[in-house]
Amino acid sequence: MGAKVAAFLISLVISVILAVVGFVVLILALNGYDESDATYSFGAYGIFAFLLVFALAAIAGGIAHLLLAREFKSASTVMIAVLIAGALGIVAFFICIVIGILLAEYFRAYS
Repeated sequence: MGAKVAAFLISLVISVILAVVGFVVLILALNGYDESDATYSFGAYGIFAFLLVFALAAIAGGIAHLLLAREFKSASTVMIAVLIAGALGIVAFFICIVIGILLAEYFRAYS
């Protein structure tokens, strides 16, 4: 039980850090867009990032549960679960950034 909670909490903290870094990258990517166009992108990124942080933490907890059922050691279970959740998080936050940029471009072109 402790390994599942540790994997959940560690991946939660790492996901929040990734979300903040992704938001900074989104701000840099939207440099030059009007504020009215970029506002929708920030809102969409905020919603996606909030949901994604908890989804990644739940995924890490689920992976830890599966690895403990296969009788892995607790320390290796936590490391594997956090690494997998972190790798998925990097890809998912990059996709959220791209969605934010596409939204800003859409609202710049059609508003």
